[in-house]
Amino acid sequence: MLFRSSYLATAEEIAKTARRFLPNSDLGGITYLWGGTCVPQLDCSGFTQMVYRLNNVLLPRDADQQYQFGEVIPEQEMKAGDLIFFSKNGKRPTHIGIYLGERRYIHSSPSDPSGIKINDLDGTTEYEKYLRKIYFGSCRIVK
Repeated sequence: MLFRSSYLATAEEIAKTARRFLPNSDLGGITYLWGGTCVPQLDCSGFTQMVYRLNNVLLPRDADQQYQFGEVIPEQEMKAGDLIFFSKNGKRPTHIGIYLGERRYIHSSPSDPSGIKINDLDGTTEYEKYLRKIYFGSCRIVK
């Protein structure tokens, strides 16, 4: 069940809100904490849940639940504000971010330094290559 107020967020508003959590932005200073759901410590699904909540959309808690909650879409149809999932085990999502467009996504990451960061699906760092390798799928919550 999707819980929303009478105000419906746009995908662009979701992406804009997510960027507000970057280190030098007004909501910056977040560090990664597994199980973290409150600022200033958020895990990946806590981050997506917080961003959507700030836009009046309540998501389930965990990445695998958020994947089941949305409308699964092909990678080539991703738009800003969609959720992007990764899986260490290949069976269910174990990491999540918010797609920003142009192959980039924002997420709460445990990698050094931990916190909110933007990565690229076609990136060249070892971490980006690893995440690309474990890409699991994408879904859309808001239209």
